Amino acid sequence: MNMFATCEQFSLKRPFVIARGKRIHVDVIRVTLEHEGLSFEGECTPTPRYGESVESVLSQIASVKTNFAAGDVTRKRLLDLLPPGAAATQLMPRDGNTTSTATMLNLSPCPTLWKPP
Repeated sequence: MNMFATCEQFSLKRPFVIARGKRIHVDVIRVTLEHEGLSFEGECTPTPRYGESVESVLSQIASVKTNFAAGDVTRKRLLDLLPPGAAATQLMPRDGNTTSTATMLNLSPCPTLWKPP
């Protein structure tokens, strides 16, 4: 299995302002998994308020790359390896999210997931 993670920065048309600060752009981390001819893409955004940065989230994702490559991926294993946050949200299903990496790898049952014949 191959895993790739990249960061893209998107400028906002207008600044987004709330009590905690102002954003003029959004950093989006995209993860792509390729396995047996199938690919999955997902994305997450680091939240500085919770101590996350692009670098920290990319580092967390990279830390489990060898587990994915070796096929050592279970829901429990990922929960043990990753702290709560953007990386864990990206790689684990949350609240019935059907577009998660874990769902693609059949780590979580999902009746709405299409499977090829």
